[in-house]
Amino acid sequence: MLVQTNIGIIDANPSTTAGVIDIMAQLHRYVPQDSTTGHVLETIAAHGDVGAVVRMVDAKRARSCDVTSEADGPAMMSHWRLNMLRFWQGNHSNYLRAGHRLLAGIAGWLDRRLADDVLHNRTVNVTGGLGHNVAMDRVCEFLNAEFKGLNLGLLLV
Repeated sequence: MLVQTNIGIIDANPSTTAGVIDIMAQLHRYVPQDSTTGHVLETIAAHGDVGAVVRMVDAKRARSCDVTSEADGPAMMSHWRLNMLRFWQGNHSNYLRAGHRLLAGIAGWLDRRLADDVLHNRTVNVTGGLGHNVAMDRVCEFLNAEFKGLNLGLLLV
């Protein structure tokens, strides 16, 4: 059911990412949420030109920069969904193909056990404790750099 609510004037600049963050934060106050968990029950459809949509995507990314450190699989998939538009517009066919396979697998192309593994095993916690997760590809970069350093050390001896 469509409900229209007058929210007044929002004093923010919609042509900047910071302004869009302020606007979205004020709009979020009107979104129905579960009183016990705080999860959003409905979403708001936000419309605009290409520049506005890009700023909304940037704002969402800026607001959720800790999804990797907290190993939030569903939020990481949300980032993949948002980036699909950028991959298409930038003609990044390899990323588009990889993202499509990932999102299709999560949505049901893979069996449930494997889809859960793909969704929740995207980060590595190398130091222990909450909030210290690192993206798996970043850990591979660290390991490659360490291995190259070891090889370089062996060559210099």
